[in-house]
Amino acid sequence: MKKIIIAAAAATAVLVAMPAAAQGWYAEANLGPNFNGHLKVQDSGAVGKVKLKKGWLLSGVVGRDLADGVSVEAEGLVTRNKIRAVTLQDGSQELGGYRVTTAAALVNVVYTAPLAEVAPYIGVGVGYGDSSVDYNAQYDDEQGLVWQVKGGAKFALSPKASANLGLRYVEGARIKQDGAKITPRQTALTVGIHYGF
Repeated sequence: MKKIIIAAAAATAVLVAMPAAAQGWYAEANLGPNFNGHLKVQDSGAVGKVKLKKGWLLSGVVGRDLADGVSVEAEGLVTRNKIRAVTLQDGSQELGGYRVTTAAALVNVVYTAPLAEVAPYIGVGVGYGDSSVDYNAQYDDEQGLVWQVKGGAKFALSPKASANLGLRYVEGARIKQDGAKITPRQTALTVGIHYGF
């Protein structure tokens, strides 16, 4: 967690250090369900998937508008899901009840079309985060690269405020557990508020 805070502070420092040509600051808050999630599992050369139940994503953004619709953001996000139970050949189940969490700080580059009422946007982000799998007293987590691709539209509410509707794909940090490499992957549909200062 300490490294995530440092990464978030570094991303914010980059925004502050931008030249005066930048157009202005804004803040966002986004929340929504994630779905179609799975864990990519690599073990002894084999690659498999473990499906995740629907979960949620929460994020907060501080950004700065540059020229020609381009903006740079510092974003903190958290996702959480439970793993679907896996039925084995003998009829027993395992993995049901495990919880998967990703917390990360990212720097995003976003392009927003210069339209007044409804403005489509697309962006990519990369950062540092912590992904964990826990079940009762068992807990495994790793820190590493987190990245995302997102897009959607902003609907103007006032000269400074807009509502966001977005879709994003997030890949969390790789977890090493009992010799296996586990990578969380989620798709999230979010709604949010964007406010310019």
